[in-house]
Amino acid sequence: MLVMEEIANRISQFDAILMADVRSRTLTTLHSIYKIKHDLLHVRILLNPLKEIINRLQRATSDDEYLSCRRTDPLLRLGMKHRILRRKIKTSYQTRTTNNKITKLKSIYLNEYISVYLNDLNDHVNELIDALEIQRESVSILISFWTALTSKEIQGILKILMLITVLF
Repeated sequence: MLVMEEIANRISQFDAILMADVRSRTLTTLHSIYKIKHDLLHVRILLNPLKEIINRLQRATSDDEYLSCRRTDPLLRLGMKHRILRRKIKTSYQTRTTNNKITKLKSIYLNEYISVYLNDLNDHVNELIDALEIQRESVSILISFWTALTSKEIQGILKILMLITVLF
């Protein structure tokens, strides 16, 4: 949240600068605005996979072999042999048969407390993504505003040059 607040503060500063000072409408201002847009793109690139990971963890059942894999080697716990075990595992999940439909219970590794935590985490990520989209729209509006102000100044200069060429 602190990163998003910092970006929002920078956007509001550039908005105030563009409204107040004519001399601040330079290419460096435009480059700074584009840098903010680039930063927002990086935050979006970071948040989208996080949202997908959280959704996968929420849908996880005990038949997911990567989630229900117990560490068989004690050295894995110490971090000396860090690797993903990619083997078939005999899981101990329970199945219920109701009307020929097999429903699988949630994994014992993802209990209700973790489920509540994942729901909260998913809500926070969704809030961040919504705030990110609002700030991206604000940056796009700032860029179009800078372009409109610059084109108005250029039109004024061209009017003066046209008047000079007509007189001479």
